[in-house]
Amino acid sequence: MKAKDLMIGDWVNYHDDDKIVPKRVSEITNFKQLQLADKDNWIIVGEKYCDPIPLTAEILGKNGFSKYDFEHIAGQHKWSWWRDTGSLVSLWCRNLGDDPGDGWMVRIESPDATCCRRVDSVHELQHALRLCGIEKEINL
Repeated sequence: MKAKDLMIGDWVNYHDDDKIVPKRVSEITNFKQLQLADKDNWIIVGEKYCDPIPLTAEILGKNGFSKYDFEHIAGQHKWSWWRDTGSLVSLWCRNLGDDPGDGWMVRIESPDATCCRRVDSVHELQHALRLCGIEKEINL
């Protein structure tokens, strides 16, 4: 994972000895280092100690996305979340049963912008939301 691919507020997996700990990026330095923070502390690490957090159906469910049948295809689902009547975020994957082996497709429609692209990780979803003017706290 490259520091240039991240933004302040992104979630990443930090490799702390034998543990993998989700942490939020709180600063990015000119030396390809990341300041990672949680509610208790912060640490400065090199980019090689961080990996993307895969986006899963479980994470979508924890963040208020609702599951719907996708175009009446058996085993295919779409996950949707509305910020208001003018903003809709939908995700779906090609594989059946919410297995995002090939990544998720996200479609965001908001008064500020519309976006349709592939996302594989939590931080990519965060970027797409921000680009469309949607501030949403992602919970892991």
